[in-house]
Amino acid sequence: MAVLGLLVAIPVTMIARGGDDDDGDEPSEAIDGGPALPEVGGVRSDRKLKIDLRLPEGWRRERQDGGAVAFLRKDGGVVIAISTPGPAEDAAEIQREALATIESQYRKVETTGRTRDLELGGRRAISATLVATHPKKKKELRILISTAKGRKKAYLVEVVAADLNQGLVEAQAVLSGLRLKG
Repeated sequence: MAVLGLLVAIPVTMIARGGDDDDGDEPSEAIDGGPALPEVGGVRSDRKLKIDLRLPEGWRRERQDGGAVAFLRKDGGVVIAISTPGPAEDAAEIQREALATIESQYRKVETTGRTRDLELGGRRAISATLVATHPKKKKELRILISTAKGRKKAYLVEVVAADLNQGLVEAQAVLSGLRLKG
């Protein structure tokens, strides 16, 4: 499972490179008013990971080491990383290792929620939400770590958000349209 540490590190590195200039202290009026999910583009597929998803305008995809794929908001304020780090039967262990890696790479990590009965991309999943501080930027982040059992492989989906307003709404739109086909 040594690859797992590398895969979990992807959002840390990308948030360090990008991120918004907003201090994130004030929620936007749009969020206070309960915004609708943004429009998303056509279906994008990744044959290697066996996923389909739709991205809001301006998001881009980057292939990562170890077969992971990262999807980044145009300003770098949100990263969604998807990988298949092991067999489906190891999903719970992959989730534990991903959370341990977050604990070791971020500061002031606090788990704000856990669920064991979640559907992600059409698959049963377990999930944890966290608040943490970026080790270099000292910026508060929202993190979602979810692991879903595919037919043969476990899917690890990580969302790291520095943009606590529209970026989180866009990430929700991406996750709502995600289909895990493997």
